[in-house]
Amino acid sequence: MSRAPVPPFVHTLLLGRRLFDLRMRTGLTQVDVTRACGWKQIKVARLETGVHGVTHDDLDKLLGQLNPTDEDRAKLHAHATEGAKKPPRGHLRWKFPRDEIRKVIDLEESAPRQSGHACMVLPGLLQTEDYIVDLARRERPAPAPIEVDQFVADRIERQRVLDNLDQEFDFVIDQAALARMENMGGSSTIMHKQLRRLRELGERPNITIRIVPFSHGPYLGQSVEYCIAEYDLDPGKPPLYLVYVDNYGALAVLHDNKSVATYQTLWTEQRNASLAPEQSDWFLALLAGTSSESP
Repeated sequence: MSRAPVPPFVHTLLLGRRLFDLRMRTGLTQVDVTRACGWKQIKVARLETGVHGVTHDDLDKLLGQLNPTDEDRAKLHAHATEGAKKPPRGHLRWKFPRDEIRKVIDLEESAPRQSGHACMVLPGLLQTEDYIVDLARRERPAPAPIEVDQFVADRIERQRVLDNLDQEFDFVIDQAALARMENMGGSSTIMHKQLRRLRELGERPNITIRIVPFSHGPYLGQSVEYCIAEYDLDPGKPPLYLVYVDNYGALAVLHDNKSVATYQTLWTEQRNASLAPEQSDWFLALLAGTSSESP
């Protein structure tokens, strides 16, 4: 199973970053470039931040001011071409109405490395079917049974990315998310199935699951849920990081340097607060009542 191609919007972001780097290397300001090209400054700003793609004609006009190498020029035109492509119809992403969740699905399928923190609800990629159903039925207004069925089917389809050994997934889960399963569905059945599922997934070579127990005490960002997707596409260039955050449906995909640096700091602190993978597996077994010995 191969990784999905890099999404068009990621190519557009990469194009913008490379254009910014070239402009800074030449010592030109956005005003200098816009005057030379006969554009408004907002156009260059949107290109450099990846808000909009660029035609090949406009790209050549812009590069005429930036003096790129032949290699840089070729890469930038390649990004422009890929950024203009449309995802195929019938793809899973089109089952979702909002652009931001579509971007998340694109990232899930294509990012070589993904790492995230969950504090109150388990990451969607790790949830069992029963867990998903229970969450769906708690939505308000209450969804119709056919809507619940569709939601579950779509979530399970998204989980297929975990089968791709060409992708790495690293999850830090606060014990609070595990404790909230205790009476899901009115019994411990969902909890025990979910704990077993987490242990099974943690045995896969491309999946790491770490638990932060209550005994650790408070830690930085303990109430923040997010995932960081990493792309390392150009040798010698810094990786591109994108962060998606879901705050009660207010989903956002962030890529500006300040936001990325903030979440990378959180990730480092949360990973340091967590148990090692082997200890985390023992902890899950202890919660499930299948182990009483220390690791």
